[in-house]
Amino acid sequence: MSEKPYYTPEEQMICTAARIIEDGSTCFIGYGMPQFVAILAQRTGAPNMHQVYEFGAIDPQVVTPLRAMTFGDSRNNYRSVCWTTMNPAFAHAAVGLIDYGFLGVAQIDPHGNIN
Repeated sequence: MSEKPYYTPEEQMICTAARIIEDGSTCFIGYGMPQFVAILAQRTGAPNMHQVYEFGAIDPQVVTPLRAMTFGDSRNNYRSVCWTTMNPAFAHAAVGLIDYGFLGVAQIDPHGNIN
């Protein structure tokens, strides 16, 4: 009989994604698990990672613990270098200024298209 792991598949996915992020890289971050990926990466192996949140906050120092169902509040935007709208955030991604992108399932439709 094999023992059950001490972690959930979601926790493993967060840890694996966080380990991929290189120090000094720029990451486009969506709502939910991607936010946990970014925080874990920045606090472990990539302290100089730059976060670009989909709603427009650029390079915040996220305050933990996070409050559930709050994405654009002051704890998620603490000391942001810039706070703009979604358009510049997505434009940075479109022209190749983003190294990695982490989106939650809410941003992907049933056909695999990013909304």
